Amino acid sequence: MNEQNKLDEKLDVDFIKIMNDIFKSKIIMENKNFVNGFQSWQETHFEVVSFINNPDNTNSPIIQKVYEENGTGGMYELAEDLTDEVEAILNKIKSKINIQEELKKDIILLLTDSIIFIDKNKDDVDYRKNNKLICYYNIKDNHFFICNSVLTNLTSKYNLNTKELNLLLNPIVEEILNYKNVRVM
Repeated sequence: MNEQNKLDEKLDVDFIKIMNDIFKSKIIMENKNFVNGFQSWQETHFEVVSFINNPDNTNSPIIQKVYEENGTGGMYELAEDLTDEVEAILNKIKSKINIQEELKKDIILLLTDSIIFIDKNKDDVDYRKNNKLICYYNIKDNHFFICNSVLTNLTSKYNLNTKELNLLLNPIVEEILNYKNVRVM
């Protein structure tokens, strides 16, 4: 076998390896779960790659380490991994926004047709439904309390702990009942 044939054979083997890698990447991308859709992933990926390639960021120890240890392929993987992480964070944010919108509907429904009482000392505003206290507002402390049975139902429905639920409820209660800077307890 002459030198040209050996070179051609090596090029064929290299070409097959490259095509195999491209094919594997294509399969991975086709089976990838784009939690916010491919368009969102693609836009985020563009921004991540732009960030990595920005001359101001090339001195980043993480970027340097990945490049030194894994070369260009490592940079591709870093960009893809960062894109996936950013997309996961965006998905969580969207999820929280959806939960907050649903929670607002639940609070409006809960308060609809409730009877409002102001105690004799004018310290509390009670909200009752079917003669049961569902929540109350302490005027002096600017705190809004949701009764345990209601709170338990909401934490269970939205799979949130009480602290997370209260953080989501603060702006809802402020908006619906117009209690400014209220703290939901």
